[in-house]
Amino acid sequence: FRATDDEIRKAYRALALQWHPDKKPPQEREAAELMFKQVGRAYDVLRDRGRRHAYDRSAQDAMRFSSSLAASARRRRTTSFGSTARRPQRAQPRPGRSASSSSRPSSAATPPPSP
Repeated sequence: FRATDDEIRKAYRALALQWHPDKKPPQEREAAELMFKQVGRAYDVLRDRGRRHAYDRSAQDAMRFSSSLAASARRRRTTSFGSTARRPQRAQPRPGRSASSSSRPSSAATPPPSP
């Protein structure tokens, strides 16, 4: 949908009136001021054809980029069998212990009896 300059200006004026802080009760003025500023920044971009074109192009690039990220994430999760399940990882040995050590000492590790 391409809006004309006239449509953009009319929409801006309607939103500016809706969110103008002076038209809101005191407890809503802070939130209204933030929205009023956002509406103004958006209008600054949209009323300038060059900036609007750059915004449209960057939004399209962002949508393409996010869809390519989602596709690559799906490819990484999929195994050769088409399942998205991951194989459980092997338990790593604790630091300072080898993978073959057990809780009981082996006979080779015990010192010979003293005479």
